[in-house]
Amino acid sequence: GGGGGGGGEAVTLEIHEKVSVKMSKDGALESLEVKGELKMTVQDGDAAYTRVQMTAGKNPGFQFKTHPNINRALWADESVLSHRDQSKSFPVGNELGVLKWRLPSGPAAMLPIAITCWPTPDGPNTTVNLEYESESALVLSDVRVIVPCPAAATVAEVGEGDARYLAKSATVEWRVEMVDDSNRSGSLEFSVASSDIDALFPISVNFNSNGTMCQLKVESVTDARSGAPIQFLASAALGVEEFEIA
Repeated sequence: GGGGGGGGEAVTLEIHEKVSVKMSKDGALESLEVKGELKMTVQDGDAAYTRVQMTAGKNPGFQFKTHPNINRALWADESVLSHRDQSKSFPVGNELGVLKWRLPSGPAAMLPIAITCWPTPDGPNTTVNLEYESESALVLSDVRVIVPCPAAATVAEVGEGDARYLAKSATVEWRVEMVDDSNRSGSLEFSVASSDIDALFPISVNFNSNGTMCQLKVESVTDARSGAPIQFLASAALGVEEFEIA
């Protein structure tokens, strides 16, 4: 964001986004939904006549909704978030959800990360090869892939991050602290003392990111009356609502 640090920001803008994904056992995307919200807090009465200039990407498929107090035409025409009555100010100290968006059904190319599981029966055991692939520009942190195990599992080979069998939860947990352009794909191999392949599902995935799937950025914040710049702090966070391979 702009305006430098030190806690003297007159306006804070926080983008929160959640993604929900369902994939099939053979790695095909079944559903991808994104929900997001931009929350604005005016900290200073002098900054309450707020005009926020956003930059929005193409965002095909995304549906945007402005808060009833936001000038809808200004948003539609200029990507500006401002009070619908320009003579009125925003409340000070109250967090206001000024903009919401939703992508009801996204394509596989938009997935922040995709997981493929290859179980191979081996007598009374099963050898499991797991693979992640990220074709996204996002940097993902705290990536967790959790595979239920019907019996004890032994991790054979970890190509990225670390993995272990947790007897207490009867799962194999694969953790990759960060996925960026240096490790956009990775693999893991483990064996399970069971021939029940269906019991290895549903696999669940979790991660965080300081980016968003909706291409949205706070460009500047100014006073709607004078046009003078207003100090602001902007942040973005993406998390997982639900991500399941089943």
